[in-house]
Amino acid sequence: MKPLIILLTLLASASSNPLALPSESKSPAVQPMPIINSQLTYIGPIKPGGENVTLHGTAQSVLAQIKSLNPSFHPDDFEVTRTARAKFEKTLAKRELELQQRSKQGVTNCGLYGNALLDANTIIPILSMPGACYVGGGPRTCVHLSCVNDGGNNAVSLCNDNKAAIAPTCAYLGTYAQDICGGKCAFSVDAGVFFPFIFCGGQEFDTDHYNVIVGTSLLDTSRRN
Repeated sequence: MKPLIILLTLLASASSNPLALPSESKSPAVQPMPIINSQLTYIGPIKPGGENVTLHGTAQSVLAQIKSLNPSFHPDDFEVTRTARAKFEKTLAKRELELQQRSKQGVTNCGLYGNALLDANTIIPILSMPGACYVGGGPRTCVHLSCVNDGGNNAVSLCNDNKAAIAPTCAYLGTYAQDICGGKCAFSVDAGVFFPFIFCGGQEFDTDHYNVIVGTSLLDTSRRN
């Protein structure tokens, strides 16, 4: 069986019937991801020292727009994204991601919204945006920070439960996905290829009344950006 077919089969299985996680005796029944009822707005620079621009979409499409406006753009030109990306790439290689405590309330709801395939294309784009990720007032206003169609529509979503809008640093929001995929909410599946696939899914709340979810999106591609 070809690796692609194996991968698609594993993704379908993980999203519909998540495996028991190492630290939990039983995974919760999978629930649909929160309805994405708003669009992420990026507000920030596209070159060091430059003026802020406003762009819309997921991390993947925002980065494409940034590179179109500034072909020489590279995340390592900005300290905030250079630091976040370097730490993620280093810890990803070790298959363990350090829990970063700030105003976070800890990871919960492992597997509740399905399990996404952990790869650089899912989290690195969020860590690569040097500006702020603006989300309108809630409660329960949700946007896709990242969405990758790898056969299972891996998604990282941000939900705002404040009445007022919020605009946390995008790279900081990416660390929530790191937390979720770095501990009890991550597990590996040996597919008989060069290395095991790492899956993760869960939710992390912030004391400032917003939360980040890693899981499997059910939205079609026409509504993803």
